[in-house]
Amino acid sequence: MSDQPDAKIIRSSSLGEELNDKECQTLAGLMRVQPLKDNQQLVGEGENDNALFLLAKGKLAVLSRVEEQDVVVYRMKVGECAGTRAFVDRTARKATLRSIGDSVVYSLKPADFESLLESDPHLVYTVMRALFRITHANLMRMNQESQQLSNYISKTHGFCFASFFKQLKTCLKNGSASMHRTQAVFQQPARVASAGPDAACFLLTRCFPVCLTAA
Repeated sequence: MSDQPDAKIIRSSSLGEELNDKECQTLAGLMRVQPLKDNQQLVGEGENDNALFLLAKGKLAVLSRVEEQDVVVYRMKVGECAGTRAFVDRTARKATLRSIGDSVVYSLKPADFESLLESDPHLVYTVMRALFRITHANLMRMNQESQQLSNYISKTHGFCFASFFKQLKTCLKNGSASMHRTQAVFQQPARVASAGPDAACFLLTRCFPVCLTAA
């Protein structure tokens, strides 16, 4: 495995959609290759690591703490980025990233990226546009899933919270927190008249952690 990031991988990623070959080469020169073994942790929730991560090979699990346990909330694919919020805001990580099988990650430190401000401001601008697109796409996806869950809960007119959380926890542990899979678990919820959809939606938002690029 090369110690240098592959510019072609950067070019084909969500980060390189608007970059030309030369710009990808420049960016590759600032990034670091991080090989990971199966189940090896890349970064932990709460850590003050502000690097931006690009998955170059393999898969990464995005995990969050739910009831004192790490649960998978998303599985990253090659070409996806994680850590946009920490990279821009310099705040602590909101999720843990862990390798599924062997994987390779390219990392970019904020200080190294900012070194391009004078020498290549257009590249900085284009990368920031990409980060905005990535963040916006993730927010849109989460809002859509939240709305779909809200609509589903409203149609059930209330249900048993104990059963709901037990099955939701199973979904999260299995990494199946996607909209359709979660809905499939609750085909026949036990109804409770006192449990209205507004209360259910509130608790639901407390259960689903922020995932992927908000890590």
